[in-house]
Amino acid sequence: MNPFHKSIHSLSRGLICGLAIAIVHPALCETTPPQDAKGLLNKARQSEYERKMGLKQTELDRLSEDLKKGKQQGEGLQKMIDSVGAAIVEANGRLDRVTAQRNHQPKVMEIISLKYEADKMRVDGLRMLEGAQTKALAALARHNEVIDLRTTLGSLDMKTFAEKALTKPGEADVADSGSKKSQSGGELRKALANAERAASAAEIAAREAMQAATAKLQQADAAAEKTEQRRIELGIDDISNLPGDSVVPAPQVAPKKGRSKR
Repeated sequence: MNPFHKSIHSLSRGLICGLAIAIVHPALCETTPPQDAKGLLNKARQSEYERKMGLKQTELDRLSEDLKKGKQQGEGLQKMIDSVGAAIVEANGRLDRVTAQRNHQPKVMEIISLKYEADKMRVDGLRMLEGAQTKALAALARHNEVIDLRTTLGSLDMKTFAEKALTKPGEADVADSGSKKSQSGGELRKALANAERAASAAEIAAREAMQAATAKLQQADAAAEKTEQRRIELGIDDISNLPGDSVVPAPQVAPKKGRSKR
């Protein structure tokens, strides 16, 4: 080949390679640097962290609301116990007045005796109801204790989760701290299990006491009805003039408490 042509051919090849590199190089420069990829990964982790923290916060808010409702129920129960105490005083007064009349008015002696037994049953039933509501109040306190422990445990779990999510790998001191918190969390879970068992036992005791009190009060109502029927049979019209005939208000029974869902 002619030397001149050979040099022109070499020059052309050089120009073509140079143009190819100039075209391809900007595309190569558009590849995402490692720093940008790390930033995207951190953003993804932050988004997942915020999502899980939001779920845990929602659970804590629900537990706080349950605890607030439990305390309100406790205040309502205490008012009911005070009301039953007043009813016991009134029923005892009736019983004392009827007792004072037992040896009077021979014609109505039988009715007075029947009224005495009916009122005595009512006093016993009201005392049992007071004891049942006291047990219900204790069961509610146990229930609130369970909610409080769940709230504390949830807060600890959320804090531990947050620290783990923000911890850089290889930090030994943070790992030691996490171990101590895990131990604290284990103690809280053990206390929660004990509190749940105690709450369950207290709720059963309160329910059984309430059933017994209800049965006793029903017996008292039946005895009062029997007294009234007997009064009609004997043709006694002045029973309303006997002392202590004011009607004792029917006791309010505490509403049943549902289990808290975890």
